[in-house]
Amino acid sequence: MRKEPSINSTSKSQLRQSNNQCTYFNKPIYNYPT
Repeated sequence: MRKEPSINSTSKSQLRQSNNQCTYFNKPIYNYPT
């Protein structure tokens, strides 16, 4: 279940709504350069 850095923008928006749910999946995404 690995997301691509391309969807970083979309992920940031999604993780904002479900931060507690994407907490484990947002960390790697946040690592990507914006």
